[in-house]
Amino acid sequence: MDGTKKKVTMADIAERLGISKNSVSLALRGLRGVGDDLRRRISETAAEMGYGGAARPDALRDACLAVVIPAYLQDDIFFYSEVLWAIDGEAKAHGASAVHIGVTAEMEANCELPAMPRGLRVIGILIVGVFSGKYVERLKEAGPPLLSVDIMYVGLPYVGSSNLMGGATAARRLIGLGHREIGFIGPIYSAVSVYERWCGFGLAMREAGLDPGNGYNILGGQTFKLFDSEEVLEPYVRKIGKFPTAWFCAGDRIAIAMIHLLSRLGLRVPDDVSVMGFDDILAAQMVLPRLTTIRTDRKLMGRLSADYFFREENGGDAGTPLGRIVPFELVERESVKRLC
Repeated sequence: MDGTKKKVTMADIAERLGISKNSVSLALRGLRGVGDDLRRRISETAAEMGYGGAARPDALRDACLAVVIPAYLQDDIFFYSEVLWAIDGEAKAHGASAVHIGVTAEMEANCELPAMPRGLRVIGILIVGVFSGKYVERLKEAGPPLLSVDIMYVGLPYVGSSNLMGGATAARRLIGLGHREIGFIGPIYSAVSVYERWCGFGLAMREAGLDPGNGYNILGGQTFKLFDSEEVLEPYVRKIGKFPTAWFCAGDRIAIAMIHLLSRLGLRVPDDVSVMGFDDILAAQMVLPRLTTIRTDRKLMGRLSADYFFREENGGDAGTPLGRIVPFELVERESVKRLC
């Protein structure tokens, strides 16, 4: 009798859980179409059964992911909170944990490494948010492999939004609604993701024979600014003599601040100026008028980011470069109107 242990297949996992093989495939590949609870059950069952050489959950009991977060995101309840919850959930599904570690502005300025969790085996560091290139290089010296979430850094694997095509889709929609005078708002020198959205915007404008450098843009300078408040935006807006018919903002928080500022200046959105955002955070549905925006799959972003380290831990694709782009979709609400 052959004593070789039978290789576990997706069909075996599906049979154990009483679900379809397609659901198992979607979950293990990090694709949409499976609920969070079922995805966790599938991941836990796959690890328990030894699918693909995956370790049992208890084998990763002392393993953790160190999630490094800059000070300016400590109160974020919009974009990154959903990403962080997904990272935590994926870590737990593998029997490990995720530890959030804050980095103050002073620590970053002094290139001071954050303290790693004691008593746990850090199998990877996830960088969330914007850090200086110098500090990212310092983080590389911490030891464990790094991956950046949403923000691209040269030489690091990353999982992020479809910034270029999302920006192009936003601009094309505004153009399709008859807008020809369109401005872009976003600190393009602060983050590659914002610069990519600017490039997508410029691509669509040039396709339509329009000049993206039309004097309506607010791009910021070399100093890092979030552009997510009326106070920051107002000096830039007041320098613009004539307003465009539409603004595409590189983030929903920028767009919401812009709607409030324009209202205070006596302008109506979208009757006088249309405003469009990017990300589809919860507040996009709460502002009036509700925000037209580009929705990013933040849960998938978090799951893929965490899963990279567990596949690497289990010998899946250790050391291979990773650049994963999550899907996006255009969400149309009331902050944009048709001109023709």
